[in-house]
Amino acid sequence: MKAVFLLFPVLMLAFACKPRTTNQQVVAETPDLVVDMHNSRTSLDWAGTYVGLLPCASCSGILTELTLGYDETFILRQTWQGAETELTDVVSGTFSWNDAGSAITLNNVDGMPGHYFVGEGYLLHLDADGNRIQGELADHYRLTLQ
Repeated sequence: MKAVFLLFPVLMLAFACKPRTTNQQVVAETPDLVVDMHNSRTSLDWAGTYVGLLPCASCSGILTELTLGYDETFILRQTWQGAETELTDVVSGTFSWNDAGSAITLNNVDGMPGHYFVGEGYLLHLDADGNRIQGELADHYRLTLQ
């Protein structure tokens, strides 16, 4: 009977010391099956309407409202403010994610860059090549989730 009582703590210690399988080990064993799930597309609640006043060279600003749907559709409404004639343009269509799942491109949008970085509660309007805009006005290219 004493042997059973002595065997129990030894078994508990042996199981407690067993190495655990970590995510790093799983990645090393099956690199083709593991997908990094931590990106804007999969980790953020990104669908909704984003609004901001983007800089404009020939007017006081472009009031921009971009609505994104989980079905990867968008509605983009832009109003050029402070010009002689206020112009409003509405475009709708689909968008696609970049390979990293961090930015979107509005498909079939002619004459304007349609790239946006997707952050927690905001979008950053990107340049025509999909890069962040640099310089003094860089902070003014943000659309905020409403």
